[in-house]
Amino acid sequence: MTTLRLVAVLAAAFAALLAGPARADDPSLQVDFAAGWDGGGVAGAWVPLWVHVANTSPTEFRGTLVLRPKVVHSVNIGGALDPNVGTIYEQPITIPAHGDKTVAIYGQVVDHSAYEAVLLDSLGREAVASAQAGVSSGILSVALMSEVTGGESSLKAAKGPRQVGVVRYGSAQGFPSNPLFLGGIAAVVIEDFDASTLSQAQLSAIAEYVGLGGNLVLAGGPAWRRTLSQLPTALLPLHPSATGSASLKPIATLAGRDTDLVAPVVLGEVQRGARVLLGDPNGPPLAVEADYGAGRIVELAFDPGAAPIAQSGDLPSLAWQEVYGMAAAGPTANSAIGRQTGTPWIGPLPAQAGAAGGAASGSLIAVPARPLGRGSVALDQNVVPLLLQTPASVVPPVGLLGGLLIAYILLAGPVNYAAVRAIGRRELMWATVPLIAVVFTAGTYATGLIRHGSDYVVTEVSVLRVAPDGAVDTVSYDGLFSPRRGDVSVQLASDVLASTSIGYYDTTPADDRVILKRVPEVVLRNLALWSSRAFKTESFQPAHPSQLALEAHLSLQGTHITGTVTNHGKTAVQRLALATTSGQRAELAANLAPGATLKVDRALATAPVAWPYTCGVGVNVRSCQTAACPDNASCASSGTPSSSAASQSLREVAVEQAAAADLFSRTSDFQALVAVVDTKASLTVEGSPPGRKAVAASVAPVKLEAVDKLLPGWATAQPLISISNSNRQTDVYDFELPATVGGPLVIDEVGSAGIAQGKPFFRQPLVTYEVYDWAKGDWVTFDPSKPAVLTGGETAGGVVRVRTTSDLGFYIGNPLEVYTQGAPPANGDLLP
Repeated sequence: MTTLRLVAVLAAAFAALLAGPARADDPSLQVDFAAGWDGGGVAGAWVPLWVHVANTSPTEFRGTLVLRPKVVHSVNIGGALDPNVGTIYEQPITIPAHGDKTVAIYGQVVDHSAYEAVLLDSLGREAVASAQAGVSSGILSVALMSEVTGGESSLKAAKGPRQVGVVRYGSAQGFPSNPLFLGGIAAVVIEDFDASTLSQAQLSAIAEYVGLGGNLVLAGGPAWRRTLSQLPTALLPLHPSATGSASLKPIATLAGRDTDLVAPVVLGEVQRGARVLLGDPNGPPLAVEADYGAGRIVELAFDPGAAPIAQSGDLPSLAWQEVYGMAAAGPTANSAIGRQTGTPWIGPLPAQAGAAGGAASGSLIAVPARPLGRGSVALDQNVVPLLLQTPASVVPPVGLLGGLLIAYILLAGPVNYAAVRAIGRRELMWATVPLIAVVFTAGTYATGLIRHGSDYVVTEVSVLRVAPDGAVDTVSYDGLFSPRRGDVSVQLASDVLASTSIGYYDTTPADDRVILKRVPEVVLRNLALWSSRAFKTESFQPAHPSQLALEAHLSLQGTHITGTVTNHGKTAVQRLALATTSGQRAELAANLAPGATLKVDRALATAPVAWPYTCGVGVNVRSCQTAACPDNASCASSGTPSSSAASQSLREVAVEQAAAADLFSRTSDFQALVAVVDTKASLTVEGSPPGRKAVAASVAPVKLEAVDKLLPGWATAQPLISISNSNRQTDVYDFELPATVGGPLVIDEVGSAGIAQGKPFFRQPLVTYEVYDWAKGDWVTFDPSKPAVLTGGETAGGVVRVRTTSDLGFYIGNPLEVYTQGAPPANGDLLP
């Protein structure tokens, strides 16, 4: 009996051990989950996945937090329906007894997927799961830094084609100190906030976020000293010095309204290179704009959330329309690569009639329509084809396979039979046939080893986005080739973000995951023999003397790019080139050494279509061969370069073009200075460095200082306001001109493919088009069906301001462009 009791006690203890401290049926364990910034985020950017875990049990919980994607609606990818698109994230977690914990994991979520948070106990069994939550890039996510409540409602009341989501930070606590964590934000707004409480890391994160392509809005008003005077001067288009007052009539007039309201404003000096957006010609500026790197800063002299504006009806929302306009539109569809009909496209750029380089097709890049923030969907689409150039994609020669098959059939059949028959032992075929099969299997495996090797090999493509101060954001795509089957663990640097899902090309098995710990790991599950699998990483390196630092002063004279480029860094760059938004390219130098200055005078020509895109879907093989290998000497019959030197050269051009397209997907306000650079390996596979085949390109924004002939698509339109009221849509755009530009200038329609022979149908009386005359202080109506010559008053200050009023009931975008008279519009047909 004693023995039975002992057995029962041990069994109970063992069962309790298996049960763990918390189970799914234990109501003391609760998980709440939220995704994104107020439900929004930029596709291809890192967005926060918030998890709050409460444990009311008297027992500590130790286990694993798992974030796993769940289907919202299936998306057809490559002809197959992928049910769960996204990366699985795992992180060890401990919840004290009667305690709770909040965890933020930054991951990449695409529109057609959602996530749920799951707690696994110490034995890997599911304890509790949260409800699903997803992220929509249709929601404009704004980070509002304000100590005053109420600003969220005014921002959300801004009317336009997209919903606004606002996350308010009432203090510096919790605000990110890594610029990558802000990449999913459409705009950061600082209003009535004590900026002195921000750490240096947080201030740097804001600056780098803008420099890498983000939007920053600053509000002055009566509290400007605690808000503006604490920020770096580089982030202040208007250097504040005193408080004054000004009429807000220019803001109301912009939207076709009127007001007599006078409000407190900050007075100061407009920074060199900045421009006044709004203001009375005889009074202080109300809004000043400046570029910072690839981003944009708008400083409001007033505070829409302070009295008397906050108590003036819909004026606060109207004032915040500047936030909506700059955040919602992104690059406007007025450049050659931006003429889209609302969906991404992959194909040659349209012919640039009358431009340098003739009428050949431009570079093959994909740019999503109206992208937001600093997501990398465009980069994903352009880089993925390059990852296919791995050892796993090498096809064995048909002759070798055919020879082995014929030899096997002959040896296992007639030769084998003849041999055993000759010795009178035909029963030996029971042994010789399996033996021959084993020998040929071993021979085939040996052939695979000879062709593919026995080591892990990583094919890496990286794009380095360079900020104004030299800081670098590195996005890397790694295709891992495995010489054996099974699970493979890849170890990353401690500060690296990772994803096993690469945009809409995601065909990753649902079991691949990222394990977040001191040394993060990417675990690729169930790899087949001699197969490859891709994943993506992103990291940020603060400014350092050894980083990239290129200073360019360039102009367009005729068909030549002239000026100077200086390499202030300690790293040489290769294949230095200027890529333009109109699909052209100027080869500046094969190599630029550290400390060297290059005097530039190079022809601007249409960029080549770069292999391997040229042989992709929608491009015929003949054009592939002609573009990638003009002399047909270095190409095989498929159009693929036959020599490794030709392959590497074309890969470098392709990565540079992808880097330029990535910049243009964030802003059409700049040209792209691209270069091939060397990068160091930053990962290990199963604890050891793998073989590595890497190509990396840097990209930095540059503005041409003078243009003697402004080509169509080169004057970029910056959105000023976007207001939707009932069925009426009002949009105001500013076309910023180069500092020096040849004239006379005209404004004309941008062609749309397949619509009225290249002309949009958005015509009067459904849409009214007006241009602002700065000299007269009034709007002038014009007919967009033919080029309209702009007067000196309409181009004063280097800005052409256009207002479109539509009764169509929907947002029409910007169907206009400004260029020098005599430079005909480019062909609007974008279809491959």
